[in-house]
Amino acid sequence: MRAEISSLMLTRELGLPHNPDRHAAYAGSWIKVLQEDPTEIMKASRDAQKIKNFVLAFGQAIDKQQEKETAPDTAKQNQDELKHALIKGLYDKQTETLTPKEQQQRKLLEQTLETAVQGLSPEYQQAARTRFYEDQIKQVAQAQNQKPAPEQSELFFGR
Repeated sequence: MRAEISSLMLTRELGLPHNPDRHAAYAGSWIKVLQEDPTEIMKASRDAQKIKNFVLAFGQAIDKQQEKETAPDTAKQNQDELKHALIKGLYDKQTETLTPKEQQQRKLLEQTLETAVQGLSPEYQQAARTRFYEDQIKQVAQAQNQKPAPEQSELFFGR
């Protein structure tokens, strides 16, 4: 009787259809038990509530475990997206400072990158773009560091 009542409670709580035909076979034994002890329905209902709570708690524990397992992936993904946005912003600002010819070269490289990453998963596409932007920023920074400062050029020599 406890199993039948808890089954009814669970199907209602979970929104599952209830099939009374499956439970009809047990009705005879319930009647006999209730005739011998009329308070048995109260005891069975209390126990059925405990069974239902146990089953639902077990399902919730599984859900929480699955959330914990996916949470680090989500945190890493958010961190990767933030890093990508920051690097892309630096890349765009640096591009504005370049000559038109250098900007055109960057645009061509970026188009080549987009063609190359088309078949990759979104995570790998983002990682490739981030790496590309980082490398481009470093290359321009290194090239600018190698250029002599205006005060070191021949135009300003001796002034």
